Amino acid sequence: MRKLVLSLLLIIAGLNTYAQEDYATPEKYERLIEDLNIGPKLIPIPSGKFTMGAVKQGFMHDWNNTPRTITVESFYMDETEVTNYQYRQYLNWTKKVFPPSDDLYKYIYPSALPDTLAWRKPTEYNEKYVNLYLRHPAFNDYPVVGVSWIQATKYAEWRTDRVNEKILMDNRIISREIYKSDEKDDNGEQIVYGESHFITEKYIKDPYSVYGDNNLNVYIGDVGSIEDRQGMLLPKYRLPTEAEWEYAALANPVNTDLDNLNLQKER
Repeated sequence: MRKLVLSLLLIIAGLNTYAQEDYATPEKYERLIEDLNIGPKLIPIPSGKFTMGAVKQGFMHDWNNTPRTITVESFYMDETEVTNYQYRQYLNWTKKVFPPSDDLYKYIYPSALPDTLAWRKPTEYNEKYVNLYLRHPAFNDYPVVGVSWIQATKYAEWRTDRVNEKILMDNRIISREIYKSDEKDDNGEQIVYGESHFITEKYIKDPYSVYGDNNLNVYIGDVGSIEDRQGMLLPKYRLPTEAEWEYAALANPVNTDLDNLNLQKER
C-alpha cells in the first residue's frame, strides 16, 4: 500500500456562496476571508482556473497525459504538512480513549500507527529514521511519514471532531474537564472512553447521545437548536483532490478570482 506524507485541507463552502459584489475589490475579498470562522493554521486558496497536467514534454519523452483547463473552487488548506508532533497527539488520544488493554479496542491503536519501515530502502541506511523519526523530539516539526490513505482519512475525521469539540469548549458549552483522568460519570467510569466521545455529526443530530447516557458532567451551556449547532461548527477536514493539490502547489496560478479583481481595478 502506498504511503503518504500527510497534508490535509478543509473546504469552506460558505466562501463560494457570497455574491460577486461582496468581494468586488481585493480589499473586500481580504476582509471577507478574515471574517470567516476557519480552523487553526489554515490558509485560503482562492478559486480560479489552471492547466492541469504537463504542459511541456519531459526528458523521458513519454507525454502520457493530456493537459486540460480545470476550474477549482476556493478552499482552505493546511499551512504545512501534518507534523510528527500533531500525529502523535492523535495517537495519544486514540490510546487513551481506545486502550489496547481492552480486548474490545485492542486493534484500534495499532491500526493508527504509521509504517516506520517505509524508510527502509535497499540502497540506503535509514535505520535511525526507522527507530527515531516518529517519536524523537528532534523530528517534532517534520512531516509524518508512512501513513496510508485509510490512516490519513481517519486522522482527518478525528481532527474534524477535535476542532469542533474545542470550539464548543471555547464557547462554554462543553466542559474542559472531561478529559481529566479523575473526571468520572455517575457510574464511576471515564467520560471519554470508547464509543463515548465527541463526533460532529452525532452532536448535530442529538447532542445528549454523544457522551453516552450521562451528560451531567459534560454540558455546561445551552446546546441550542440544530441550526445553531450547524452554524457554530466547521466543515469536515479531508484529503485534497488531485486537482486541488496541483493547483495549490503552483503557488501563484494566473487565473485566480483575486487576480481578475486586481486586473479590473487596474483598468
